[in-house]
Amino acid sequence: MTTELPAPQERLFGLIMGFMTAQIAHAFARMNLAEVIGEGASAEQVATQLKAAPDSARRFLRACASLGLLSCDGKTYRVTEMGEYLSDKKPGSMKSFAAAVPAESHWQPWGRLRDAVATGRSPTEQCFGGDIWAYFNGHREELEMFAGAMGNLSQLAADQAADAYDVQAYKTIADIGGSHGVLLSQLLKRAPQARGVLFDLPKVIEGAGATLKGAGVAERVQTVAGDFFEKIPVMADLYIMKHIIHDWDDERSVKILRNIAAAAPGHAKLALFEIVMPGEVVNDPVPYLMDLNMLVMVNGRERTEAEYRELLKAGGWTLQRVVPTQGMFCIIESTRA
Repeated sequence: MTTELPAPQERLFGLIMGFMTAQIAHAFARMNLAEVIGEGASAEQVATQLKAAPDSARRFLRACASLGLLSCDGKTYRVTEMGEYLSDKKPGSMKSFAAAVPAESHWQPWGRLRDAVATGRSPTEQCFGGDIWAYFNGHREELEMFAGAMGNLSQLAADQAADAYDVQAYKTIADIGGSHGVLLSQLLKRAPQARGVLFDLPKVIEGAGATLKGAGVAERVQTVAGDFFEKIPVMADLYIMKHIIHDWDDERSVKILRNIAAAAPGHAKLALFEIVMPGEVVNDPVPYLMDLNMLVMVNGRERTEAEYRELLKAGGWTLQRVVPTQGMFCIIESTRA
């Protein structure tokens, strides 16, 4: 038997049930299901591996198959191409992203979306008694999942940016708020003459060694610990920031930009790796979902090119060009004002 609804209602049904499909992807990732299934497994074998109830395991697996994460040939389930991206072994993996975004840190604030729309403020304070960063500090496992999710996005951005943005002319590239240095590493591979500086909070910088070493650039990177709201003691030819400015309101964003400008030599350039909102509404939900996520989670926002131009001007920079990539990110290049 098939369930048929008129087309508009069918699409609406999918939207309304979307939180369920997100939780399925979340559970798939957290269970390491791609690794458990391997080259193929029956529902009974999966249940044994997961120490799960056989009937509920079978029901979960067939739901995964209906969404295209698995295929089923008789009694054997296999991981599809899409499902493979929920494995750590797959280049371009989205496993950590699937583990983090549907987790409690996100779904509780998103449950108060109406409050965010009404007040223009993130509801994380109502949910957790503080901002999302304070919540993560008290929930180590979710912090690690979130860090992994940002690593997934960093890898996507790094691959796209390296193809779209030529950095071979720069001698020093500084990644401000660069976490473990995924983006910086990729750019340094394309600029063998350059040295890198990775700047982030002390507790973040501590975990960067493995990433830098694995990318083969550790000997070319200096790590500097600090707070970009206070001071950025880094001189470079090119400053890069990925998904930093969109986390903050205009006032705090300008503070970061001014602190970079205060440290930067006159010839330096600044490249922001961000989503640039379309001037008019387009039939692509990604930028709008990301923008609402910034409202709900951190009081941040995605911005249009015009909004970035004004923000950068207030922060001591002049927007020169916006370089598109093959994905959702753009590179917003600026020079000192």
